[in-house]
Amino acid sequence: VSSVIVSGRISGITSNFSSTLISILSAEKTGKDLLSFFDEDQEEKTPALQSISKCEGEISIRGVSYQYDAQSSVIINRLSIDIPSGQRVAIIGDCGAGKSSLLGLLSGYLSPTDGAILYDGYNLGHLSQNFFSQHLSVVTTHDVLFTGTVESNFALKPQNDRGRVLKALHIANCGFILQHPMGLKFPVNFMAKNLSSGQQQQLLLARSLSSDASVFLWDEPTSNLD
Repeated sequence: VSSVIVSGRISGITSNFSSTLISILSAEKTGKDLLSFFDEDQEEKTPALQSISKCEGEISIRGVSYQYDAQSSVIINRLSIDIPSGQRVAIIGDCGAGKSSLLGLLSGYLSPTDGAILYDGYNLGHLSQNFFSQHLSVVTTHDVLFTGTVESNFALKPQNDRGRVLKALHIANCGFILQHPMGLKFPVNFMAKNLSSGQQQQLLLARSLSSDASVFLWDEPTSNLD
């Protein structure tokens, strides 16, 4: 499976987990927020960024096209699709078909060349940083673990208590941590060089599952798993 979209809250224990901030994907949106805040002229020309407290996870893709730049070919051409809340969608295709680009568009990391993406009827381009950090949980092929401990990698939100972390690790089949004498205190070296690629990917998935997000976007989530 190349890319996975899980729309709607995951039932059971994962619905109570706190949200995970994926800083790599949110950096561009943060910059847009800052520009909107400081540039008064721009603020008059563009709609105010919206912050929504609740997201059911309904996704609408309306005539979306995307290309890297004006000289490159179109990667995604006039795509329209509705994903109701609670659906699990796998995106499969050849290399260069636009799978990662679509995930980038849905996460707000990329902006459509044309068309619009709506979450619960709200245009993604008009939503504030709070929406991305609270309602989306994203795992990309470029995500990394932080140097420290396994526990510190789950400490992005104060609500992420020990019980929730352990449950997320169990779901992601991280027995190499759960059965290790050091447990959550297991060290994560620089660039996670003391962990295999598969173990790193399992921990990244567990970190995503520990979120209270409404929509989960995973790119190549099992590429390094046997």
